Amino acid sequence: MFGARGARAAAEIAGPLLLAAAPDLDGPYRRTALVAAPMGDKHVGFILNRASEVRLATLFPDFAPAAKVIDRAIEQSPGEARFFAGFVGWMPGELEQELEEGCWHVAEPDAAFLFRRDTATLWEDLLKKADATRA
Repeated sequence: MFGARGARAAAEIAGPLLLAAAPDLDGPYRRTALVAAPMGDKHVGFILNRASEVRLATLFPDFAPAAKVIDRAIEQSPGEARFFAGFVGWMPGELEQELEEGCWHVAEPDAAFLFRRDTATLWEDLLKKADATRA
């Protein structure tokens, strides 16, 4: 089903990984950086570089006191916790196909990327990391 590149892609997605959208990818995932992981025969991913200023207390008003404590912890120790709202899901074989088509550049998981406070250049930096890994 997969060529040499596809076989490598299938092996790459057996565990968690970082994905950087290919520079020529258009649409909603243009310049997107994701962390992705397998869930059974599917994959799920969370967008890393589309930060929101929305506070948890605003999203969960019934739990505002607890959410305010969590918001404060995230602000004071951004490398310790992160909440993700942007979700991506792939059906069986879909991520492999997108990798085969060159939609994504793949890198090993790295906490420095996951917990980066400033995500302004995250896509570019992840793309460089993924390309250096491929070389």
